[in-house]
Amino acid sequence: MQVALIITTYNRPDALSLVLESAARQYRLADEVIICDDGSDSNTSAIIASWSSQLPIRHAWCPDMNFRAALTRNLGILKSQAEILIFMDGDCLAPPSFIESHLELAQPGYVVSGGRHMLSDDQTKSVLNGSLEHFEVFDNWKFSSLPLGILRDFRPKNWESVRTCNLSVHREDVLRIAGFDESYVGWG
Repeated sequence: MQVALIITTYNRPDALSLVLESAARQYRLADEVIICDDGSDSNTSAIIASWSSQLPIRHAWCPDMNFRAALTRNLGILKSQAEILIFMDGDCLAPPSFIESHLELAQPGYVVSGGRHMLSDDQTKSVLNGSLEHFEVFDNWKFSSLPLGILRDFRPKNWESVRTCNLSVHREDVLRIAGFDESYVGWG
């Protein structure tokens, strides 16, 4: 089963480099890594180029016209050919089991959604000044501790905990609903 890691970013090449490092450390590597760029400058392109020999990266860029994450994600979907699409943000580090966990729970007609661990300002500065070599990446408790495949069936229409920073879906399902709603502009 082909899998794409679809990563949104905007002018955070420092964080994006670490996100790509975490993508390269996956137990199961992505077949495609799509960077969905909401108008970043050339520094982001340079980071993408620096990782292109290690990861199968494509760059989906659109002009900077406010916060348009939905549009950039849709551009990433169009650049991808994979059956499973895993979405994450360009400042979220993925534990090595991230892709494996999503694939284990993937099922047509269902969204797989996880959370994230928020770092303090000091932790963020420490990570940005080093690399993942010096940072213990937290495994996502939603994936490692709970049998989500069973729990999600109890409340299949509960969308309150869905976060696009850690989300996967079958390609056909997201195409069936015409992707993300591009009329939504802004953070949140």
